Amino acid sequence: MRAHKTSGFTLLEVLIAIALTAVVGTIAYSGLSSVLMSAEQTQAAMARSTELSRAMRIISRDFEYSVNRPIRDELGFDEPAMMGGDGFRGLVGLTRSGWPNGGLAPRGHLERVYYYLDDTTLYRMRSTALDRAYRLDPTAPLVAGDGAVALLTGVEAFEVVFLDEGQLATLPDRPSDGVLDTSRWRRDWGVAETPYQGLPVAVEIRLRLSDLGDLVRVYVPSV
Repeated sequence: MRAHKTSGFTLLEVLIAIALTAVVGTIAYSGLSSVLMSAEQTQAAMARSTELSRAMRIISRDFEYSVNRPIRDELGFDEPAMMGGDGFRGLVGLTRSGWPNGGLAPRGHLERVYYYLDDTTLYRMRSTALDRAYRLDPTAPLVAGDGAVALLTGVEAFEVVFLDEGQLATLPDRPSDGVLDTSRWRRDWGVAETPYQGLPVAVEIRLRLSDLGDLVRVYVPSV
């Protein structure tokens, strides 16, 4: 009787198969890891874009809806409708209109808004009581309290400059290079020894973000 020869893989073939499987697995894992990393980066970029868009929308609304409504302290002294700059306790404070009242509550449509920077987070603080029973020291730092909301993270610098009517006449109708020169705008408003009354003609906001660089916006108050 003839013996049947048993066929199979040699040791070399087995080792080659194992090596190929390992290589394919490594390539597949690397590809999956890249896809997952790319997805995470995309999600992070989208979240950052959403955060920035929301913050700029709120800032734009506040400045564009700012009104010439001073507020009063407990002694009846007026504080300017807008205060800000180098001598201010925060970055800027203003009175704005357009506070939504969908529930028809018995209140006005004005509110006081403050912005301040704590570490690298820009905060927005709002107060519904315009005429207060206490006086804020304009040189004391703002601290997070009721109504303070973290608006934007990763902020390395936040600067506000102001244009008054006297400076308006010195501006060219159309800048030759298309860039508005704001280097001579006022660095403070309403906090000097003789506060400026009313609202500035325009306000420039300068943001420096850790991941996106400089962002500049110019706003014109509604009134």
